[in-house]
Amino acid sequence: MSDTSRNFAIGAGAVVVLALIGTLSKGGDDEVRTTHSSAETGIAVDVGSSVTGTDEDPAMAEVEAPTMAEVPDVKGELLSLAYDELKDAGFRDVEVVPVDGHAFALNYANWEVVDQTPTGTRSTDTEIRLEVVKTREAESSFCFDGDC
Repeated sequence: MSDTSRNFAIGAGAVVVLALIGTLSKGGDDEVRTTHSSAETGIAVDVGSSVTGTDEDPAMAEVEAPTMAEVPDVKGELLSLAYDELKDAGFRDVEVVPVDGHAFALNYANWEVVDQTPTGTRSTDTEIRLEVVKTREAESSFCFDGDC
């Protein structure tokens, strides 16, 4: 294959890929027409494509936008219940921070929420920070972490 033919094939392939990416990022309903020319080869390529997506096509589905929701008050609850309650309310970004000297919270049923931020009505893409301490029962009955 000559250099000119190879450059043409590479250029045409790149244009097709870019046209498809542009169409998919616009939701799939617009026609994309791209012209690519190469000064090196003197060849112009006109590529037109139309890709349409439907609501039934999961690959073409749009990501759900965040909504506003009331952050549930989970202070005093077991972390396992608090975490589920926040997820059920639509909050997906939950940071768990032990504040009693432990490095991390492993079994959420053994931790109690002592503070949370933020509160009130927030966008569901807001990070919720839960400060937790190990429950007395878990602290006294489980000595794997060596702090009994």
